[in-house]
Amino acid sequence: MDLYDMKAGLPLRVPWHLEADPHKGPRLRHYRAVPKQARHTDKFSMVRSLHHDTGDHFAGAHRMLTAKDMGVSGANGEPKFPGIGAIATRELGPRRRGIPAYIGVPDATSIGLAPGYFGGHMLGSQYNPFQTGAIPMQRISRSRTSTWQRG
Repeated sequence: MDLYDMKAGLPLRVPWHLEADPHKGPRLRHYRAVPKQARHTDKFSMVRSLHHDTGDHFAGAHRMLTAKDMGVSGANGEPKFPGIGAIATRELGPRRRGIPAYIGVPDATSIGLAPGYFGGHMLGSQYNPFQTGAIPMQRISRSRTSTWQRG
């Protein structure tokens, strides 16, 4: 994810400057801009070894979201394999009753296709991500209001 793209060595004035978190280990770094998320980095893993050698966005997105090439390109952008999240949903199911196993916030789209390469494809649409359609909440200044509103 671009959010975790390592850009160590940038000047401090750059907002996405990274700094080491001694509590989470020397190799795991986080953005100063997301300290709440950084507190939970011990609960997830980042895989940085995935890549593709194509300049075609459709082919690259399909490869990154399904782990398969399968001839997808800008000229033939239809999904040809289920997304990794759809496969995990089929195999593991929801972790809590009543909560979808796979969620897109605000939605799961890839190269303008919804759910595109995130979807269940041959597994069936029941494995597509649940699309919230909502924009994550942003806190408004207390001087204006103390309620949460859409950003």
